[in-house]
Amino acid sequence: MLSLGTPTSAEALPEDPKVRALYEERRDLERRVEGLKLMKTGMEPDRYAAELEKLLTALALKSQEIKAAEAKR
Repeated sequence: MLSLGTPTSAEALPEDPKVRALYEERRDLERRVEGLKLMKTGMEPDRYAAELEKLLTALALKSQEIKAAEAKR
């Protein structure tokens, strides 16, 4: 399993509503990556790679947003 250094669903989310929303958005992206992985065998390899790249880029950008928001606190 790929670990991106993010809290699991069992871990508490931050109390700050803006940061909490960012964490929830990142969790949604992580779920989408996992769902895409499950569909890999039924997809064209190029389409799978493109979708995965799009999701992983969005995930990286969301992580940067979280770091920036937490640095402001």
